[in-house]
Amino acid sequence: SIALEKNGRPVDLKVVTLQTGPFAPPPFNKQIPARPVASAHDLTGYLENDRIHVQLHFSSAATPSLSIYARYAEGWRKAGIISPVATITSAEPGQSPWEETFRVEAVRSNSTADSATLALSGGIGLRWRGTVTLTLKKASGVIEQQVSIAPLRPMRVFRLSCLQVLGGSGGFGNQVSEPVMEINSDAFAGTVIRNGDMTIASLGAKVQAFGTSGNLTAVQTYRPEQVAFVPLTPAYVSDIEPIQVVPGAILTILSRTAILFPSKSTSDVEKLLVTSVKH
Repeated sequence: SIALEKNGRPVDLKVVTLQTGPFAPPPFNKQIPARPVASAHDLTGYLENDRIHVQLHFSSAATPSLSIYARYAEGWRKAGIISPVATITSAEPGQSPWEETFRVEAVRSNSTADSATLALSGGIGLRWRGTVTLTLKKASGVIEQQVSIAPLRPMRVFRLSCLQVLGGSGGFGNQVSEPVMEINSDAFAGTVIRNGDMTIASLGAKVQAFGTSGNLTAVQTYRPEQVAFVPLTPAYVSDIEPIQVVPGAILTILSRTAILFPSKSTSDVEKLLVTSVKH
């Protein structure tokens, strides 16, 4: 956590919760897999290709987090973590909104010659169902991500945060080697950070449109005063009034996380993401 006090201004308090537990790096095999692989067993799972490895972890309350590793010649190097996987701030008509967190009930995997997919399904509180899908393609450092949630009752949505990527100096033994770059174009929003010779980026659409339900607009979660575990992924908030969602509707958020190494600049990732997040 971090608390900032400035003269004449309220205290700015930021708390980032991180999973704790015996989360050792995955076994390192110098033999590079010929194709992407995915594995799921009970409430465990992973994705791996010739570039990166994504390991799924769980707390005792079944809330998931993900560790992202980059393949170097000497072994795996931790690039970042994803936590929380999904949260939503919502309320039924007449209620005050509150935030609830995605909990996993089942994990599935699928692999083909060119891609591997890990799918998490479960609930968000008692009023939402959701599925989170992560896909790795062959010879790619980009994780394609989709979060789909559906209400069980008529709901008002105020804020939605999906697959929050955390990176930064102090977290994984590497100082930030270049100023953090924010992407805030007409179409896309996100943040890019470089640790040593590795560039990590998270990007999503600037506006998520949900048909007649309404729109959610991206807001940056990164703030310059943060120095460790910088949140890179934008959250989505309602513009003026909360969007109205009825049972049978599905809210889908599409995003991507990119891990590039060796990398000389944060600009290495910009063209890759801006041209590829067109689902």
